[in-house]
Amino acid sequence: MSSFKPIQEDDDIYEGFNNDTFGLQMQQQYSQFDQPVSGSFGKAGPTAFAAGGAAGMSVASSSAAMAAALLNQQRQGTAQRRMPTQGGRSVASDAPSERPMTSVRGAGYTSSGKGGPAPLRDANAASGPAPPLVASDEASLEQQAREFEKKLNSLIEESAKLNAAGKFAAALDKAKEAEKKEKALRKHREHNHSEDQANMDLQFSVELNKAVQQEACEMYAEAIKTYSEIVKNKNYATANRLRVNMGNIYFKQAKYPSAIKMYRMALDQIKPGLGGGQQVRAKIMRNIGISFLKIGQYTEAVRAFEEVMKTHGDSVTGLNLVVCYFALGESDAMRESFIKLIHCPDAHQNDDDLDEEFSLDDKPVGKEEDELHVALKTKRSQARRIIMRAAKLIAPKVAQDVVQGYEFLIEQLRAAQLMDIAGEMEVSKAVHYLKCKELEKARETLRELEKREEKEQDPATRSRAATNLAFVSLLLDDIKGATEYATSLFLH
Repeated sequence: MSSFKPIQEDDDIYEGFNNDTFGLQMQQQYSQFDQPVSGSFGKAGPTAFAAGGAAGMSVASSSAAMAAALLNQQRQGTAQRRMPTQGGRSVASDAPSERPMTSVRGAGYTSSGKGGPAPLRDANAASGPAPPLVASDEASLEQQAREFEKKLNSLIEESAKLNAAGKFAAALDKAKEAEKKEKALRKHREHNHSEDQANMDLQFSVELNKAVQQEACEMYAEAIKTYSEIVKNKNYATANRLRVNMGNIYFKQAKYPSAIKMYRMALDQIKPGLGGGQQVRAKIMRNIGISFLKIGQYTEAVRAFEEVMKTHGDSVTGLNLVVCYFALGESDAMRESFIKLIHCPDAHQNDDDLDEEFSLDDKPVGKEEDELHVALKTKRSQARRIIMRAAKLIAPKVAQDVVQGYEFLIEQLRAAQLMDIAGEMEVSKAVHYLKCKELEKARETLRELEKREEKEQDPATRSRAATNLAFVSLLLDDIKGATEYATSLFLH
């Protein structure tokens, strides 16, 4: 106990473990060995002596030699390759070098990429490439359903094209064929228990197309039945809008009360705030007003037309409103409704609305007129004809005197910058004087119209005024004046 000495902080507790003195002494003592056997740890092989070595050794000498060999083996590591020896010298060999058991070479794999044990390599070479993947039954069944849907879409498109071409019977045949294929598709899905993957939009399109083609073929009873089946199906979210189509069929059949009922049921399903809902509601309300007008319920028709004029007024609705007030005999309401009519947007369409730099005068030669421009011109012409018709209808009723009625309408038309219609109304005023045999007043009215500048009056109206002046002058035995006015027609 007295010899115990505690370890100091500066002492090295591993001192002496890296001492190589024993190895050096062993090599110096047994220098007669040429080279110890090298190999894997734990495997001792035969040794060869140098030329001057003794034939036998003592047990101590043999033990010392083995200790030196083991020490040298530990220094070289376990990865040292074993080389055959002959006469104390290493001999090269063509045999593959052995690796430790931790290497993959023992399992038959090499770094060249041609690995794998020989039996496995031979089996893979004989079997060839792997066969292609086989689709499952579920995938193939769904693919068949997709092909069905493509054929259905093609049939619907063909039916629509035939309808547009006026071939209504052929379009109906395609629609019926599409219906049969759609039923087959439903049975296919039911048989394979895939009803949840049914395409409801496609089913709706097939049934709607059939109803439209039946209506085009004037098969109204069948069309009403098909529309009713669609509307009753709760899977179609927007099916109730098709009641407008049903109302149109009843309107064609002159069943106006039924048409009004369907229009109102469709109106309840359309909200004003949804996309385009306000415009659709205006169109339905106009249909309701026309239906009331057909059965003589002018008060109900006025309510419908007034509501339309507040939001989406157009010339057709304005004309119907004027007609209703004319039937009711309300002159003040006729004047107000006429003012609304002449300020409708479709009556003021012009070339600038399409393209500021485009006009008929500078249109490039050899190019057709733009379709949108033609549509705007047609719409404007229709609106102005409607205004002219309404003005001629109410002119004798809007005032106590017919002439005052014409003057009121002409004034309002000029204020709305509708100069061509105002000129037409002046010609109508002169014709009224002719009917009343007031020839001087008629000639005076036509002269004022004929003398106006081209900016204030279009050439067509001035030509009509000159023609009427020629006939009035002839009635008044003014042959010279009639000749002058007839000759002036060539200048217009």
